Amino acid sequence: MVHQKGFRRRARDHDSTPISEEPAKKKGWEWWCRLDRGIDVIDTFTTSISKTARANFERARDQLSQLEITEWSKPNPASYIKKNHIYVIRFQDEASKKWRIFGHADVDAKRFILSHVAYEQNYVYLPKGSPNWAAAFQKLAAADLTQHAHQCFKPIVAAETS
Repeated sequence: MVHQKGFRRRARDHDSTPISEEPAKKKGWEWWCRLDRGIDVIDTFTTSISKTARANFERARDQLSQLEITEWSKPNPASYIKKNHIYVIRFQDEASKKWRIFGHADVDAKRFILSHVAYEQNYVYLPKGSPNWAAAFQKLAAADLTQHAHQCFKPIVAAETS
C-alpha cells in the first residue's frame, strides 16, 4: 500500500483501556450573604435592581464560582482590594451604572461572604466607606458567621425523574 506524503495512517489497534468518566467537577464557591437584623442585605438589593443588572450579577457569580480566588482579578468580574483583604465583584446595569458588591473569602471552606453594596463613579466607591465597612464585617463574621450571615444563592438542583 502506497501512502502519500502528508497522510497519516490510522492506528489499527486502539488502546484497550476504558475511557474514564468525566473528571469530578471542582467544588464551586459557597455564597453567603450578610444579615442585618435578620434581613438578607444582598438579596434585598438584588430583588430591587433591574433584570439586566441581576442577570449580570448572576453571570459574574457563575463565572467566579468556577475560579480559584487567586484568579479573581481583572478582566474577571471581581478583584482584590489590597487594603483589608477584601474583594469586590463588579457588574453593570443597562444604564452602565457600575455596581459593586464587597465581600471576603474563607478559602479553607471555599466560602465567599458578600457584605456590602455600593457603586463606583469616577473611580470612587459610593458610599465612600464601603471597603472599611466590608473589613469591619469580616471581623464580625470571623467571630460567628452563622449569626451574621447565611448561605444564599444555592445552586438549583434539577429534580430527579423516575
